Amino acid sequence: NPSRWHRNIFNYYPINYAPNNYHELTKHWLDKIPTLGDRIMEVGCYSALSLIWLKSNFPEKDIIGIDINLNVVHYARTRAYFFQKDIPIYCGDGCDLKSYGGKSKDVIFHTGLLEHLEPEERIKMLKEQLRVAQYVLFTVPTDKGLEE
Repeated sequence: NPSRWHRNIFNYYPINYAPNNYHELTKHWLDKIPTLGDRIMEVGCYSALSLIWLKSNFPEKDIIGIDINLNVVHYARTRAYFFQKDIPIYCGDGCDLKSYGGKSKDVIFHTGLLEHLEPEERIKMLKEQLRVAQYVLFTVPTDKGLEE
């Protein structure tokens, strides 16, 4: 039941999770991403904090980010530079990854992105990402998104 999901999350994740502690949940599964492979992409990278954390903890991994908003891309690049992390961040659409060949990434991930899309766009995005990567991991931080 999505209305009780936040109260019962501890049954599924061995962490202290509450809606205002979303970052702890994100870190919990970010820890697992590098075990899935070396070529990692974040779609909708926004502030690049997940990318910076991954690169700080797994410097040997090939990590890139994309975001559809050019202003956000500039912001993310500035953040990566500030933290002295060499992370390529590009302007791109997670529904259209033509410039990436089939299975060219081991894992694509995104946090809090799907709930901003219409249901048809979600399916299109996930299919395109599964064309490019072996694994696609995502979180949906809202009860509304979880319900859908």
